[in-house]
Amino acid sequence: MVKSMGKSFTLIEIVVVMVIIGIIAAVSVNRFFAYQEMKVNLAARKLVSDIRFAQNLAASYHADVGIEFSVSNNWYRVYNVSSGTNYTDPSTHQEFVINYTSDPQFGGVNIASANFDGNATLIFNSLGKPENVGGADLVANGSIGLSYGGFNETVQVYAGTGFCKQN
Repeated sequence: MVKSMGKSFTLIEIVVVMVIIGIIAAVSVNRFFAYQEMKVNLAARKLVSDIRFAQNLAASYHADVGIEFSVSNNWYRVYNVSSGTNYTDPSTHQEFVINYTSDPQFGGVNIASANFDGNATLIFNSLGKPENVGGADLVANGSIGLSYGGFNETVQVYAGTGFCKQN
């Protein structure tokens, strides 16, 4: 009597498939966490770029330029201090308001803190020098904290020069 072979998988085939699935899962999880860290890192880099842009605007137009941070509403804007109107974002050609809640690129990133001599607004005078809301030179370095998925970045703005960097 001849026995016909049934259509089934051998134990070795099942083990090989399980190992492959395990490897793919391990790689995917690592990439997910790297994505979260990269997202907050890129948001901090853009913020540094935007602060430098505001400082250059102030020096170029000989006007006071402000960056107002709303920690509770999760946005910041670059605006003309004397008129209160927002400048145009050179990358989007729209009002210079970055809203991390609705932004498709940086959605989910949170502004955890913003401190410039006790206020959440940084002003660059017509020479590009950083000031507080009262128009006085910054007494101490200012900082903005960003967070996303358990990862944090800090952007620091130096009093006196306005030099900013990501920590």
